[in-house]
Amino acid sequence: MTVKQKRRAPATAAVLILAALLTGCSIPVTGEPVAGGAGPVVGVAGGTDDTLRKDFDASPQEVNDYWTDDKFGGATAPDLKPGEDTLTGDQATGVVVHPSTGVGPDVDVKAIAPTAAGDPYPATGLAAATQGRLYFSIGGATYVCSASVVNAPTMDLVLTAGHCVWDTYGKQLAENIIFIPADAANGQTQPYGQWAGVSTYVPDEFTSEATSDASGATSGNGWAYDFAFIRLAPNASGQKIQEVTGGQGISFGTPPEGITVIGYPSAAPFDGQSQRYCASQAATKGYAGYRVDCLMTPGCSGGGWLTRLDPATGAGYVTSVTSRGDGSWLEGPVLGQRALTLYNDALAEGS
Repeated sequence: MTVKQKRRAPATAAVLILAALLTGCSIPVTGEPVAGGAGPVVGVAGGTDDTLRKDFDASPQEVNDYWTDDKFGGATAPDLKPGEDTLTGDQATGVVVHPSTGVGPDVDVKAIAPTAAGDPYPATGLAAATQGRLYFSIGGATYVCSASVVNAPTMDLVLTAGHCVWDTYGKQLAENIIFIPADAANGQTQPYGQWAGVSTYVPDEFTSEATSDASGATSGNGWAYDFAFIRLAPNASGQKIQEVTGGQGISFGTPPEGITVIGYPSAAPFDGQSQRYCASQAATKGYAGYRVDCLMTPGCSGGGWLTRLDPATGAGYVTSVTSRGDGSWLEGPVLGQRALTLYNDALAEGS
């Protein structure tokens, strides 16, 4: 494998890409991030933070061949236990990326029905196609998390938790990454195919400052940066994943207005065979970002926290990803300035 540490030079001004989403085009323009989360912009901001980037040695075909039925069925979920230190999180930007379906949904977030049960998710439209399971290997063992396709000019990005691509105990990167949108029956049902990872982008703050022990107990300020982007290879027909599934919007640190947490909990009493969800009209402050009441178990890690989700179209904005929980609540990091820089690292090197 090839692993690169990159240091980006400070930018004298933010560079923004205006996403002409209704036509599928991307037009670069210059400007500044907007406040309030209403602007139709994708921010490309410079910075001095390092990004741990990994290019995979294995070809997409070799990764696909690696995942036999037995490996899919034997994949286990990372089980991490939250610490109790209040951490310094990511800085808000006010920048948003609209869903690939166009300008974001105008929904009544007060109408959301709160639930912490982890009920089956009645997925429709964009939500039905963009949420899925992420399979990967670390040190010869196979694991499974959740992830979301997000809208990007490169049309090849998924967003997940940092600990789904970086082992905070053994300090090593994942390999053999496969994403299956709308997965069911441990990879046996693949309505949108399976997609091999090409490269990963993880914040240096997470790889250097987030730790866990053999029991899964976690510590360190890095858990406030528990997120990662993954670029996926085209399928055998040459299509990029967003051409097939569409992509959810992203809210980089704007205050969430109603949250729907989606994932594939695998530990009892769940079995990982279907999408589940929790919903809240508002998030509280957690140790490392946002917190919502939710009974979902390991396996939902990396699943998207969608704000302003339209139940009719399934379109919304990913405002966080599931990081840790204690069986009664889940917490997720703020996707702010560092996440925005990471997103743009992936865009800059995307195909």
